[in-house]
Amino acid sequence: MPVQQGIDFLEGQIRKGCQCKNMTLMSGDFTENDVLRAKSIGLRLLRKPFDIEEILEWIESIEKTIDPGRKLSDWFIEK
Repeated sequence: MPVQQGIDFLEGQIRKGCQCKNMTLMSGDFTENDVLRAKSIGLRLLRKPFDIEEILEWIESIEKTIDPGRKLSDWFIEK
């Protein structure tokens, strides 16, 4: 990202009230500090180059935690 790091952006979103439970960052240049920050806020980090299987396994693990009867947002519906 040209203006800020992805982890800074996601930390800001969380501070603003974002309740997304499954966030990940992809980079080939994570620092130890990035790893610690990500862990403290529950982000998944994927180091480039990564295997597509790693992403698929992450998605499959998330799918198991989603309630199929949950109420979805209607933010895209025109009123």
